[in-house]
Amino acid sequence: MTEYSSPITVIDTRMLDPYAGHFDLHDKKAILAMQATAACIEESSKFEGLNDRLLETADILGEPATITYEDVIFTNPVFGDVRVLSLDPTIATAEGRFYRSHRIIETSLELAIRKIMGLGNNALRFAQAETYTPPPIAESPYTVSPVQDLKNAKAEFLHLRTGLSREEFMAFRVYFKDGFNGYPGPSGLYSANIPILDLIANGGVNIQDGVREFIEEKVVMGMYPNRKGERDLMAFLLQESDSTMEMNDEIRTGIIDTLNRIRMHHDKAVQKHLPEVASGEAPGSGGISNYPELSDAKKVKL
Repeated sequence: MTEYSSPITVIDTRMLDPYAGHFDLHDKKAILAMQATAACIEESSKFEGLNDRLLETADILGEPATITYEDVIFTNPVFGDVRVLSLDPTIATAEGRFYRSHRIIETSLELAIRKIMGLGNNALRFAQAETYTPPPIAESPYTVSPVQDLKNAKAEFLHLRTGLSREEFMAFRVYFKDGFNGYPGPSGLYSANIPILDLIANGGVNIQDGVREFIEEKVVMGMYPNRKGERDLMAFLLQESDSTMEMNDEIRTGIIDTLNRIRMHHDKAVQKHLPEVASGEAPGSGGISNYPELSDAKKVKL
């Protein structure tokens, strides 16, 4: 049994009280954003009141007043009662597994970054990005290679791609296809860890000017997660003339090669679940309208 297919418990987010005492401000915002999303899609009379409270909470946090990647992947308790919006039990389970798989992938990517920061003088050199709080992992004979962490992320992505049907995905995608209040919807496009790995392994040579401008614009909008400072580190690296970090050639080549393979699985997932987006006939989640061009540009030749 893979982690993707292991038992999971989900909860209808509509049933939660965002003002319950055990929820922190990030939980409150995430729950309000998910509830407002459901009310918007379902054309419920509750939307206006929920959105007013969302706008107020998001303003306090300085975060986007919409449902975000951070809300559903990081703030969501994906190893407990996973917050979902789908009402059909089968679809709700698929939605919960989708969120949990993405958390597993992101955790593996973060581990790789922390280990690379622990090599040589990387931590000292990039200490200016001090809001990135996860401490570097010092290398030891027992440390798993950061390349293996990326391979673990790739394996989980493969389980997700093969385990999720197009019908299931389309049934719950309605809740995050679009955002509101002037923001795009949540998307894996707003994983900060992927661009960070690009920047520290190869200097972001495959991040074209148009893509870089898109990233910088969405950083300002707050679309990338920042609970652990990922958005701040990515913004810092984007401004560096040389963002590459110290690592041996084996690790650098392994990181670049595995990132390409992760992107291959992502491309196949888009082809399976969203063929109209893969062909460029329809926009993808997160505000992307030219997926084929971006997909090809992100691959780095070794």
